[in-house]
Amino acid sequence: MPITLLAVALSGLSAGMPPTSAKSQFKLSALTVPQDRLPKGCRLGPDAPGTFRENPWVGNEAGKLSTIRLNLEGNPQTDDPVAARARGAENVLEGYFGRYVADDGGRIQAMAVLFDDPKWTVTAALTRLNGELQPRIIRGPVAAVVSWAGPTTRVKGTAITEACYKAVQAFISAATF
Repeated sequence: MPITLLAVALSGLSAGMPPTSAKSQFKLSALTVPQDRLPKGCRLGPDAPGTFRENPWVGNEAGKLSTIRLNLEGNPQTDDPVAARARGAENVLEGYFGRYVADDGGRIQAMAVLFDDPKWTVTAALTRLNGELQPRIIRGPVAAVVSWAGPTTRVKGTAITEACYKAVQAFISAATF
């Protein structure tokens, strides 16, 4: 079974464009879910303080690209985390961050990177096989992940958050750019 999962995860790698056309073929802004595709009670969150102030954010600032890549691939096993963080933006052309909020208090995050070559998505694809909870979405040179945090209190429940997460996950998984 693990070999089959690996084959499925890696099959998306061969569907990528040549490295020189990656930037022109893939527009990460297309990952933002239109409001009419979100369930009632779910919406794109407002701009907020923090690393990603604009929502959604699409850009190529090295520090933000590194943050997204570390979320996709996990922390590298190294004695020099500063150097590893600095390398986080290597081979990344563009990054995406989107924050959604649900009326029951939940938060959904979508992150993606566009690599200069599909081969760089391998680490992100294998992260899922390493026990991470959120599956990675691989489309050619694009690697993405959608995660969610439920409300801080169970009084409200999480039905809207779960529906919002599923809608964002499905939209990004089906993205054709």
